[in-house]
Amino acid sequence: MFIQRSSSYFFNQIIDYAGFFPPSQLPIEEAFYNFLDYQYEAHNRMLSRFICPAQHLQTIYDLSIQKDTSNIPIIIVGSVKDIENQIHWMTMHKDTLSFSAAETKFDYRKDGLTSVEKIINNDINLNKIFLESDIDLKDFRFISFLDNISKNTSFGLKIRCGGAIAKSVPHVNLLSKLFILCAERAIPLKFTAGLHRAVRHINNYNNIEHGFINVFLGGIAAYSGIKDEIFISSIIECQNKNKFVFSDSGISFENIQIKVADIKKAREKVTSFGSCNFIKPIEDLTNMELIVK
Repeated sequence: MFIQRSSSYFFNQIIDYAGFFPPSQLPIEEAFYNFLDYQYEAHNRMLSRFICPAQHLQTIYDLSIQKDTSNIPIIIVGSVKDIENQIHWMTMHKDTLSFSAAETKFDYRKDGLTSVEKIINNDINLNKIFLESDIDLKDFRFISFLDNISKNTSFGLKIRCGGAIAKSVPHVNLLSKLFILCAERAIPLKFTAGLHRAVRHINNYNNIEHGFINVFLGGIAAYSGIKDEIFISSIIECQNKNKFVFSDSGISFENIQIKVADIKKAREKVTSFGSCNFIKPIEDLTNMELIVK
């Protein structure tokens, strides 16, 4: 399915399916059935985990039993309290559902990491918690927050890349600086919202939207040791798909190539993005001739 060696590492397990969430907002049953179907699609190597709200775990379990399927990779989403309340239930059902990660909102101005540490549970392999926080690089408390989560390998940062309104889209300079700060601290990243298309573009509402190739390559550049904010910003803001050159040896942008080995290593930290649509990213990549039908 992947035409170039670099694309096989770049796009491997890059999408966490979130069909239940906006803008698709499918019924949880339909979203889960889609996920099961996608596991057998030609491009299933791009598929990673199913994003499930804590309150719907029982439904997903029941559907799994009905379909006689097991080992479903789940990212559980909810408040710390909601997730903590499900730990015992998850322990009892870990043979059917695989709980590898959780996502929760976090206010670095007032919340403490001690409460979040309670939901780390090695018995069910729930050992990665992605914290979604406001981002203010001018606030020393946010930098301290990055310092603190870097001390625990179970913590990662969840970055919101878009939303219903234009101001929800983070500026390219903010992302480039944030990527460098996180790379220096080896903080795992995952992304949500707004990354429905491969390359940055203007949407139907005349608003800018980031592309997942832009965002991931910018992050990979930072985690490969590139600390040039201008260069990383230029990756993130580029709207010309032809400037992203995938080959067997690496990915080139302008006059710099990131080698396959660096891509593979960086993807261990620049992990995945949540998308309510699995088909649209595949269509974009097919049109760019990065994957085959």
